[in-house]
Amino acid sequence: MICSKISRVKLKVENDSGNEEIMSAEGITPQFGKSYPPKESDMIRKMCHYMLSEKRIPQNFECNPHILEVYVPTEKQCFYCGTMLNQAEIACAKATLLTMEKVVKNLKTYYKTCSKCYVCYRYHDHRNGIHNFSDNFLIGMDVATFIREFLHQSIPIGSVVKALSERLDDKLKAQTIVNAYLYFECLSQHDYDYYCVLCGYHPTILIMDLNRKIKFKCPLSQLKLPEKYDIADADFVNCDDFLDERATNNACERFPGHKHCRY
Repeated sequence: MICSKISRVKLKVENDSGNEEIMSAEGITPQFGKSYPPKESDMIRKMCHYMLSEKRIPQNFECNPHILEVYVPTEKQCFYCGTMLNQAEIACAKATLLTMEKVVKNLKTYYKTCSKCYVCYRYHDHRNGIHNFSDNFLIGMDVATFIREFLHQSIPIGSVVKALSERLDDKLKAQTIVNAYLYFECLSQHDYDYYCVLCGYHPTILIMDLNRKIKFKCPLSQLKLPEKYDIADADFVNCDDFLDERATNNACERFPGHKHCRY
């Protein structure tokens, strides 16, 4: 016998006009083994596809984080089937927000679920200057910009995290911040204006320092194709598809069942 668990909560949220309102929420846990965060590969793919297609972070975004007590998804209808979403359920009652000014703890994050296809929708709204990494850990866009600027100067991200820890007088988990930043970059819109005659377009953002470690000098004459070759034997790579695949895999890594996803 399959039972649905119903939890009733009271949420205090800010509406579009900036006024606080009380919302009564009945969170219904989906049936058929569905859970949050999802572990099914199909569900993870759908969530990541939605995030990458509809929740991209623009090049000009709000850097100043708006700190709230609760963060609730703004979606009302399912992206895939158009069904009205269930009212919000709590994802984490003790979430942490990292900003350039302070570390804010004991925040609440919520998610919504489609009652028909069970796709989950988590909070993500760059207009508030907040980047939600894993529901229990969020970073301000000011932190993401801070890390990006240091990487542009070839400063290791570990050193950036140490400097941020000293600034805030708080012990920060470096790997969590690294993962949150990588997730921020994979959701960001980039102009790929660097072009290689053989490889195609490449990102302008230097992620970590691995790109520098594997580069080497190579004469242009060695890059020329031989006079006689069978084009059917050539190994072609669609760079746009490759970069999209890497972004999708990066987005999936925050879910428990991401290792079972194949793209």
